[in-house]
Amino acid sequence: MRKKGARNKRAFTHLLRAGFMHYMTARREVAGWMKGKFSANPSFAASVREGPETVIVLTPTGKNTAGMIEKIEITVSRKDAVVKTVRIVEGAAAETRIDFLHTAVNPALPPGTFQDIP
Repeated sequence: MRKKGARNKRAFTHLLRAGFMHYMTARREVAGWMKGKFSANPSFAASVREGPETVIVLTPTGKNTAGMIEKIEITVSRKDAVVKTVRIVEGAAAETRIDFLHTAVNPALPPGTFQDIP
């Protein structure tokens, strides 16, 4: 017979892994969105809501993703087409919001900002 603590530890480890996988999926998607690739992933169907701001709504197409994510809303500035907000809705009581503040498109960078490391 296993102890209750071991069962709780396994459940906690499972939740951590699920959270990490969710994070990695979101991170990959955000990287594509920053390049304007909103429909590159067949796991999501994209639709656009126009208004004072453009909102791109991604909804999962497969059961695996739908079990983790209800929808993803990406708010894009109409002024300069920069991603302002990413809202990942996991369910009625859980969501993650990423706000991009003080963004600059192609700013001049001083020499030495990036270095080759041998």
